[in-house]
Order: sequence, then C-alpha cells, then structure tokens
Amino acid sequence: MPLSTLLGRSAAGIRRAAASAPVRILLLEDMAVTAEVVKGYVAAAAPRAQVEWAATLSAALDQLARGSFDLVLADLNLPDSTGIATLERVLEATDRLVVVLTSEDERLMQEAALERGAYDFLHKSRLSKASLGQLVRLATLQAETFRILRQNIAELELRQRQLDNLSLYDPVTGVPNRSLFVKRLEEAIGTAAERGAKTAVVLLDLARFRGVNESRGRRAGDELLSQVAARLAQSAGRNDVGRVGGDQFVALLAGVKGRSEAARRARSLLGQCFGRAFVVGGEEIHSGAKAGIVVAPNDGADGETLLERAEAALRKAKQGSELTVLYSASLSTTTAERNRLRLALRNREFVHYYQPKIDLTSERIVGLEALIRWESRELGVVPPDRFLPLMEETGLILDVSAWSFRQALEDGRRWAQAGLRVPPIAVNLSALQLRDPSLPGLLEQALGGATESVRLELEVTENALMQDLEDSVRRLHALRALGTSIAIDDFGTGYSSLAYLAKAPVQSLKVDRSFVADMLERPATMTLVRTIISLGQSLGLKVVAEGVDGMDQAKMLRLLRCDQMQGNCFCAPVPAPELEQVLRRHA
Repeated sequence: MPLSTLLGRSAAGIRRAAASAPVRILLLEDMAVTAEVVKGYVAAAAPRAQVEWAATLSAALDQLARGSFDLVLADLNLPDSTGIATLERVLEATDRLVVVLTSEDERLMQEAALERGAYDFLHKSRLSKASLGQLVRLATLQAETFRILRQNIAELELRQRQLDNLSLYDPVTGVPNRSLFVKRLEEAIGTAAERGAKTAVVLLDLARFRGVNESRGRRAGDELLSQVAARLAQSAGRNDVGRVGGDQFVALLAGVKGRSEAARRARSLLGQCFGRAFVVGGEEIHSGAKAGIVVAPNDGADGETLLERAEAALRKAKQGSELTVLYSASLSTTTAERNRLRLALRNREFVHYYQPKIDLTSERIVGLEALIRWESRELGVVPPDRFLPLMEETGLILDVSAWSFRQALEDGRRWAQAGLRVPPIAVNLSALQLRDPSLPGLLEQALGGATESVRLELEVTENALMQDLEDSVRRLHALRALGTSIAIDDFGTGYSSLAYLAKAPVQSLKVDRSFVADMLERPATMTLVRTIISLGQSLGLKVVAEGVDGMDQAKMLRLLRCDQMQGNCFCAPVPAPELEQVLRRHA
C-alpha cells in the first residue's frame, strides 16, 4: 500500500478519534480533595474519559507498568518523591502526554519541567472544564495517532515480508530464485567442507518448453513449470531446488563422492522428473531436459562461479547429443570470452563501420549497411566471425542490437543535421533478435516516432526467416508497421520459395556474396544470379548484390540489370567519421 494511502487513512482515523475512543488518564495527586476536583472537571469535559488516581509515585509507576494511559496529570511534590526527579521517573515510564500540576508559581521549575519533556505546566487554581477538556481532546488525538501508526507499521512490515518473499522465491513455482539458491548453495558448500565432502550442482534446461507456451498458452506453460519444480523438489528436497531462468532449474546434490557419482545422481534426477508425462489441462505433455553439472569445491568455491560453469557445461550438452555434461576447464575459454564481450559492451568497445550500397545505373549511394566491429582494448580489432556467433549463443546479441539500432539512428541524424542526404541505413537482425518479443518496442523507442530524417532497413537472413515462417512473417509485419523496410539477406542460400516472398513484407533481396564471387567462373552460378534478379524484380523487389569486389563483377551485374551493389570495389566498410566524408564527396 502506498505511503500516501496510509497517511490519508491515518488522518481520517485521527479525525474520528475524539468521538470513538475513550481516553485513559492517570492522575498523580497526593491531596484527595484536589483529585476529586480534577476528576470532576474531566467528567464534565469528557464524560467517557476514564480517570485513575495515584497518591504516590510508586503507586503511579505500578499503574503505568500494568496498563497504558493516554494522559498523565502529575503533581511533582509527593510523599515519596519531589520536584523534577518525580517528573523524570514518570517520563521514563510512559511515552504519552505528561502535564505538570502545581500550586506554586515557580518559573525555574516550569522551565526545567518543559525542558525535561513535560507537555505543559498548569497551576491548580486555574484548572477548569475548558483547560482539561482541551488536554483530553489532545490526548485522544495522540492516542489514536499512535494506534493507527502501529497498525500501519504492522501492515508495512507485512508487505515488506511479502516483498522479501518475492525477492527470494520464484512467484510461479514457489521454489527459491537464483539469489536465494546461491546463498543456500554456499551454506551447503561450507557445511560439506567441514566434513570433507563434495557438493554437486545440476543446471537443467527444459526441452520444447517454448512450444508449450506458444501452442497452449502462458497458463499451461506456468503449470508445467510448477509440476517440474514439484518433481525436482520431491527428488532433491525443496530447499535444494531453484528456478534460475525462464525454463531453467537448478538442483543441489549434497554428499557426492566425486564426478562419477555426481553424473549418476544427475541422470537419476532427470529420470525421476521426466520419466513420465506431465498432465496439464487434462492432456499429457512429454518433456525432457539437458543438464550441465559442476562439483564443488573442484569446479569452484562460490555459488556464482559454480552456476556460471554449470551454464558452460549446459551449453555443451545442448550443442550435442548427450543429456548431461560434466564441466571441464576447457569450457572456461568460452566463458571467459563471454565475460570479455559483456565487458566490451560496458566499455563501449563496439563500433559501427558503414558500407554504401550503390545504384548500378546512376552510381549514386542509395543505402548504407551498419556493420558491428569490436575494437578490443585487449585483443585489438576482432573479426566478426569470432564474436558474433558467441553473442548469438549467449543471448548478448540482444543487448548489442539495442545499442546498434540507437547508434545507427544517432549517426544518421547527425549526418542529416550536417546537411547531408542520408540514405536508408540497414541493420542486421539475427534469428534470436527476430524472435525477441521486446524488439518492436525497442525499435519504436529508438525511432522516437519519426522516420523522416533517417530511414531504417532491417536485414534478416533466409534461414532465420524460415525457422518459423508464419511467426516470422507476423513479426516482420509488426516491424514494417513502424516505418522500417525489410530486406532478405543471403538470398539463395536457404529455403528460397515464392510462397514466403509473397507473404513477407519484403522490399529487397540481397544476393549472397558467394554467388557473386563464383558467377564469372561458373555458368551455373551465373544462371542462378540471373534467376534471382529476375525473380526479385518480377515481385517488385529491389535486388542488391553483395560482396562485389571487382569491376568485372560490377559490369556483369549491370548487364544482368541488377538494381544495386555493395562491395569493396566501390567502398570498403569504414568508420562513421570516414563515411561522412564519403557522403560529402557523393552528395
């Protein structure tokens, strides 16, 4: 509940307080006659108020210890205590209003009492129904304030416990999340070390889970996850299981003797969990998993290191036919490279090189392709084929692509502001990016609702498009609606068909560089290039030949009536500042 709501409710409660809650008053007075007079004034001012009388300090302290009072009216000169010492003892025993009653006009005593924490200092001769009534109302409001604040604090503490629970447990399955699992793992490692034992960690990735989500819906997917978590918890123990990703679980196997036993128990865990079908919505679902296994302390002494190395082993399992893979030091090379890539993104070591696309008739620049390059402080310039596949494998390509969109648009807008004519800028989309549900929102945010100054083209390979044709076409339409254009990259290397070209919102085809490289030497390849050009143009598409590195290739493409070319024979990929000079020369 927002604090403003709590405060608003508190204020409303306080306004109702005077009419709803009787105030309790402790009267500390050694003279019975004076006590009766005070009680009479209180009764006249607040008939519902409850007044208890104590003639000595010891009696008052006993009453304060046994019950809660909202107001204390205290004479400081008592048979068993006098002066400021009486006030100090009373203030130690209560946190409510304390008003000093006196029969003498002693300014120094009054100042001392107020300094110590008394709320007011009243002369007995000036007591009245009005003065005591005002004190009773004030005490009532304070009492209600205290009550509501205690209630609100209790609610806030409850909500904090709920938030803490959400921060430690997976909301779908109820098992520990990564943070809590790592904490428990490290506790288990410490306990095992004291006994000289080892601990295994098994990281599992569900097979075909995305298909369940897409075909049966999110609710069915969540139910499957819950059942998987329950079976794992039944086998490994609820406190020794965690969910660490969308379709990834982790289990702790305590007391293993070595790697062989860890692998055997991991296979047994998979068999117990996935050996029989799951029943979701009355239907059977057969699922499976692959797993990466690490053993502590051999493979690491802290939780995060162990999970990171289990991920490396899991990736190895997913690339091959084995269900389980034990971590080995050789897998750390990939892990180290992945960490280096993350650091490179943080340190802004990725840059764009741009290569123009040329109209083969006018020889004007009609497009640009943004190519990601890694200028590593440690390794120097790293070739794309060394880091792009690893980005795909680890999912880091999603973060880098977000940067790439923003950077391409930023460069284009800067050139436009400098008075240059900026042709459409193409950015490559991988299969993983195309399937990313956040891509349309990311692009819309980067475009900022305006595509006049800079037009963006998205290049997607044939193979990426054909992994799930219907879904790909739907996603491309959503991207096209944002004002981008779509190009099919590496055309002719995958599953070319008129069917998907008719469905997809495509504006251009790019002839793969391997065909361009061979067409002058191989007649069959020349025929294929001619056919692609004819096919694309018959569908109203622009055809771009990439990898044109020689003038003889450019001349032949012109004879074949190809629309555009891209290659080193005109301009090799160059950094943004150099590309700006190219645009100025060809303005």
